[in-house]
Amino acid sequence: MADALRKAGIPFEVLDTGQHYDHALFDVHRKVLDPEIRIHHLGAKPNEPPFQVAEMIRLVTEELNRRHSTHVVVFGDTNSTLAGGLSARLSGRKLAHLEAGPRTGDRTFIEEVNRIVIDSISDYCFCPHKEAYDHLVRENNQSKFSLTGDVVYDLYFQNRETFRTTPVSTPAGEEVCPELLVTLHRGRNVDDPRTLKEILEGIFDASLDTLFPVHPRTRKTLKAIGIDYQPWHYHRNIRFVDPLDYLAFGALLSRTAMVLTDSGGVHREAAYHGKACLFIGNSSDCRWLIDHGWVQLVAPRRQQIASAITEYTSHHEGDLPAYFGNGCAAKTITRIIANEFLAEG
Repeated sequence: MADALRKAGIPFEVLDTGQHYDHALFDVHRKVLDPEIRIHHLGAKPNEPPFQVAEMIRLVTEELNRRHSTHVVVFGDTNSTLAGGLSARLSGRKLAHLEAGPRTGDRTFIEEVNRIVIDSISDYCFCPHKEAYDHLVRENNQSKFSLTGDVVYDLYFQNRETFRTTPVSTPAGEEVCPELLVTLHRGRNVDDPRTLKEILEGIFDASLDTLFPVHPRTRKTLKAIGIDYQPWHYHRNIRFVDPLDYLAFGALLSRTAMVLTDSGGVHREAAYHGKACLFIGNSSDCRWLIDHGWVQLVAPRRQQIASAITEYTSHHEGDLPAYFGNGCAAKTITRIIANEFLAEG
């Protein structure tokens, strides 16, 4: 999005509330994606969601007032997204939601509630795929919503040759090509040591050569169950590593045989790379991927995880169709922002 906005001559700045702030995780992505973006860190403190959202609304509103901002674009489904959306709406600013419309049907999932609220208060909604667009139609959403494609697919499309041709190596120079690539970060999977241990035992039982980039949230619970890993060293069949940058992770996705994740973004990216993907959960925010054989749901239980890894092969045929766009979502969204969203004043 940043590149498309710059090329269109639209000035912008980014507010980082601090909800997910981790120096290692932030720096590793910033260096490879777009180091020129002006990012303002607001420094919200960790807290229970209602108190954290309240603090972020205050911080975002103060920053918007300081900069005399008139239009706000929020992305995704996090508590930061909710806070930014509510700040814009309650202070009379125009609001657009990027990645609008996905639904899991599970309102115990806090991100689901965030999506529904943000979509309902936005002036413009940009939908990444037809399933998301159809949800807004059924909900009689009153915003101006458009089927634009997925900006995450844009990134894949722009970097696909780099992913295929760039090896990932350990600090000792060993090239890494894991059979299984794992990511875990959802609280319901990683905050409870018993649940995380169940998942790991299933991976151990499957015995595939596994690479596991560890999210900061997951690292704490790993220590609680006795795994104080050394990056790139094996713990049984799992090689734990610190967070990887976008290009390195994409290169691993292009080389692995299978993905196990609880990330909505990663399960889409696995499909972009044509990889079999197991999604830990009872629902997905893109049912299309499941119905068309690109993703299989699995419970966070030892036996189910081990069996799924051993037995699952994706049932799709051929390459992923243009369900998530043609790699030009950011250009489409920028055009709407320039010609309609900003023009409304």
